[in-house]
Parts: sequence; structure tokens; C-alpha cells
Amino acid sequence: VVSVIGSAAVGKTTCIRLAASVCNHADVAVTVQWIAVSGMTTAQLIGYQDAKTRIWTDGVLTRTLRAASRMSPVVQQWIVLDGKLSENQQLVLKSLVMRTS
Repeated sequence: VVSVIGSAAVGKTTCIRLAASVCNHADVAVTVQWIAVSGMTTAQLIGYQDAKTRIWTDGVLTRTLRAASRMSPVVQQWIVLDGKLSENQQLVLKSLVMRTS
């Protein structure tokens, strides 16, 4: 997990795109998927379990991670969460990263 953090319009997106381009030119295949998180609820981003049916519904990030896991292991999958995460979203993502590290 890599975090690129900074104020708006300081070049974070350019930095990510440049890094991906350098990798691709160095024969390291990279695909970048962008998720605009601003205004998304935690349920929309991560997913949720229905209280009555107990059925899980994936959020945008969960669907993207599942799709990336089915892609070629030769290609690096970069998922960029673009925008400000809520405190709850930060806690959930931190918990997920800590469990898989």
C-alpha cells in the first residue's frame, strides 16, 4: 500500500501517472484504476451486509479489488482512491490493510 497525500492541485495525480508510465516503459505492466471517493458513503465504497438477509453487497472498492484479483498476475493493478476519505472510511481501510499485511 502506497499513499500519496497532499493538498489539491499539487501534482499527486501527475506523480501517479508518471510512475505508471515509467513502469510501463521499463517493461513492468501497470494498469491504474481511479475511484472518486468524494461524497461516497462507507457502504458505497466498501460495501455492506443487509441486516435482514445477511447478504453482502460489494461497494465500488470491493468490486474493483475482486476484478483486479482475476486479472493477470503479470500486470500490476494500481487502485487510486481519489479524494478525501471520511474518518470512518479511513478506519475501515486501515483495518483491512493491517489484516492483510
